[in-house]
Amino acid sequence: MEQLQQRGVSILPIARNSNYLMVNFVTDTLITKEDLQSLLALKKQLVWLKMGFTRVSNENMAAIGQLTNLTRLNLEHTPVSDEGLKPLQSIQNLQYLNLVDTKVTAQGVMQLSGLKLLQSLFLYRTNISQADWATLKEAFPKTQIDIGGYTVPTEVSDTTEVKVKPKEVKVKPKEAKDKPKKDK
Repeated sequence: MEQLQQRGVSILPIARNSNYLMVNFVTDTLITKEDLQSLLALKKQLVWLKMGFTRVSNENMAAIGQLTNLTRLNLEHTPVSDEGLKPLQSIQNLQYLNLVDTKVTAQGVMQLSGLKLLQSLFLYRTNISQADWATLKEAFPKTQIDIGGYTVPTEVSDTTEVKVKPKEVKVKPKEAKDKPKKDK
């Protein structure tokens, strides 16, 4: 744990009085072999792993696949492709997987259809074609697949233009002390 923390990796318990850990590579974007060895030393306790916005490679994913107690894995905005997903088949406890803005395809994601506990799968901005969405939904019937790209329609009742009223300028009457005194 010390070695990872020295590199700026955040390691926290997932809840008070829990031995289970969350590891977040929030400031360490270059994943080294030493980092992966340190993760493997924590594999019994490690249940949440955030590696988004890092340079985690397909080669690194072999070590990630050994973290079999993971329930949440964030890989968004990484160069991971279909090849990197193969080792994830062994993480049978995985419930949440974020692959937004990666190089995965439908064929690669299909490799994970055996993950029976997978509840949430985020696939926005991947190499998955529109035609593949129905196949994926069929292969993952109990999984919520988020494909992103949301647009919120404008309703008639929405405020689409903000009109600012000009400020009213009030003229204050001059105070009595400002009035010239008359001689008596």
